[in-house]
Amino acid sequence: MKRLALGCVLVLALATPGNAEPYRLKPGESLTGVVTRHYGDKYYIWVLELHAKQRLRGRTIALPSLRRILEAEKALSLAPAALEQVVAAQESFHRVSSRNWPSCDVETRWRPAETQQLLRSADQLAGAVRQLRELKPAPRSVITHLERAASATREVAAGPGGPLCKAILSTHKRLVYAFQAAIRWARKGGR
Repeated sequence: MKRLALGCVLVLALATPGNAEPYRLKPGESLTGVVTRHYGDKYYIWVLELHAKQRLRGRTIALPSLRRILEAEKALSLAPAALEQVVAAQESFHRVSSRNWPSCDVETRWRPAETQQLLRSADQLAGAVRQLRELKPAPRSVITHLERAASATREVAAGPGGPLCKAILSTHKRLVYAFQAAIRWARKGGR
């Protein structure tokens, strides 16, 4: 009974209006596996936990889009164009980079269209940085993490022709830090 109550609390915490429907983990599924599949990396669980204001436990969770999390946290209202670019860049990066996961230990060559998409993601992140710098006061932590994410995304796009797992994970982690920083910035009222 205690376990059921915890799951219900978790669903209520994350399933705010406009957010995703609750997702029930299937036998054999792990929370980190589902988060990785949905967002691109297990570390996005940190964004979900920050949003929920508690650790995620249980077999039922909600998987709102990152845009909806930023919207619920009022971050989008502080810098809508910039943060929309960040969300679009993350979604695009995840779509392209997820192709590499099954073959993490082998050489990866991006198709030209994938390379262009990765470079567009890096450009979107750089554009968001430029827009955020114009704000007074500028959200320095968000900017720093986005600059690093843009640089890491360009590294992934250039690809050494070998395994790219470390570079992809690094990019996702920098994006996670940026989303966390944006939530904290919004909670401080944009200061």
